[in-house]
Amino acid sequence: LRANEAALRSAGILFPANPEGSPFGKLQHADLLTKISEGKFEQAARYLEQIAEEARAAGCRRVLLSSELSTSFYLYPAQFEQWIRLVNESFDDIRYVFVVRNFVRYAISMYRELIRSGVASFHYDIVRPILVERLLEQQRSIAFFRQWDASRVALLDFQALSADRLVHHTVKSLVGFELE
Repeated sequence: LRANEAALRSAGILFPANPEGSPFGKLQHADLLTKISEGKFEQAARYLEQIAEEARAAGCRRVLLSSELSTSFYLYPAQFEQWIRLVNESFDDIRYVFVVRNFVRYAISMYRELIRSGVASFHYDIVRPILVERLLEQQRSIAFFRQWDASRVALLDFQALSADRLVHHTVKSLVGFELE
């Protein structure tokens, strides 16, 4: 998404930068959701207002925030309600798009990440319960959002997207039309 920021903007979608000094770098907006889970609602509200202003200035009608941490909202229903309130102050028509990965491919990818980070230097069977728990968390999260408002939740297949123009199909799901 970051590499295709210009294409997103031309489609009227802002993929905003993270706040200065973000521990999550440029790839996702986990810092915003971390503030929500920690109850730092004023900081989150200021950042959302800043994003909304940036979108207006750029002529973007949609804002795309990306974070795997959104899957944790089912654990914090009270914070989720506060999140909805804050987002509704700056934006309308909130949608959640989940890109769901094939379990076997996800497990292999996650195992590689666990090895790279030093968490797993073990045989795959030892790490498998961690991977299964991640898959279950994903499914619990999807169920939570669908229970909240199924009309605002879309599921996309990661393998299909990555095999055929990830950004193009993500944009199409958000804006409803094809891009050049």
